[in-house]
Amino acid sequence: MALIADIKFTRGRWSLETALELPAAGVCALYGPSGCGKTTMLRILAGLDRAGADSRISLGGHCWQDRDTFLPAEQRAIGYVFQDGRLFPHLSAADNLAFAFERRSGEHGPAVDEVCQWLQIDDLLHRMPHQLSGGEQQRVAIARALVSAPQLLLLDEPLSGLDSDNRENAMVLLESLHRRLSIPVIYVSHQLDEVMRLADHVVLMRSGRIVAQGSIESMTTSLDSPLAQQSGAGSVIEGAIHSHDDHYGLSIVDIGEGTTLTLAQLTTDVDARVRLRIPAQAVSLSQAPARDSSVLNILPVRVERWQEQGNSHVMVELRLVGHNILARITRKSLARMQIKQGDLLYAQIKGVALLSDYGRD
Repeated sequence: MALIADIKFTRGRWSLETALELPAAGVCALYGPSGCGKTTMLRILAGLDRAGADSRISLGGHCWQDRDTFLPAEQRAIGYVFQDGRLFPHLSAADNLAFAFERRSGEHGPAVDEVCQWLQIDDLLHRMPHQLSGGEQQRVAIARALVSAPQLLLLDEPLSGLDSDNRENAMVLLESLHRRLSIPVIYVSHQLDEVMRLADHVVLMRSGRIVAQGSIESMTTSLDSPLAQQSGAGSVIEGAIHSHDDHYGLSIVDIGEGTTLTLAQLTTDVDARVRLRIPAQAVSLSQAPARDSSVLNILPVRVERWQEQGNSHVMVELRLVGHNILARITRKSLARMQIKQGDLLYAQIKGVALLSDYGRD
């Protein structure tokens, strides 16, 4: 059930103009600085705010808003999780879930017991909201949204109020939901690490406008993406666990065409899908494979193009089997090696980090 939204909205001198079409499943991250319009877009999609008359919003071919139609929030079959959870304070966690279940929009949503198991909240059900920590409240709020059997799940910076430990725990749980849900999820964030771990599709926003959008891999590996201009730029790619080397404490990930990356040992099962991040500054280039290097990942690449970054560095876009990756090197290195588009070089990848584990195919 693809989501199509062509939104025009004005509040005083500020305006929001966006057009997007999102797939029927997966996580789409709305990413950008505070005030760029992420939450406003979410509220319009939810039916809490009304866009201009020229706007159109539809999900799975069903119109939610156009010139002649406006469905209020209670008729849109959405689950909405706010930054502060907003549980009903007079109801226990169990009763909050029961309230949502009794008003669920369809018969095909997950069972309450199933959701409680996913989010590990069975031992919280008897508590009142004021007896729950911030992280626990958010888990119950997400569960409440899911048991309502939504056709669209909206998450508005659900981790923003959590301390580092609770935030990490919540991220792990959200990652586990990622592979269980078969509905579109829109996740609002201004934290790039959350986006890289959770998102399949990224929409970058600035001042009420969409400046770029695409898959998480394309948005982190293309010089055309604003994410490539950031100081901490890095490539996000996916692969599958090929094997584990227990003797040396390493794991080998197949990224396609028999090409592998080696990283610190993971607990993930063989054949499980994983998402990896390669920082651009952790990639160096050579014209021949080094034979006396401590770097384990030395792979052939083709130079696609490059772009200057400041006075001293360039960002180079490289083709590595079925993926693109970025390398940040000095302008002097580029000139000394006489690097040209189409050159076949070797990338020495000094750092590969696990971002997400998506389980077996």
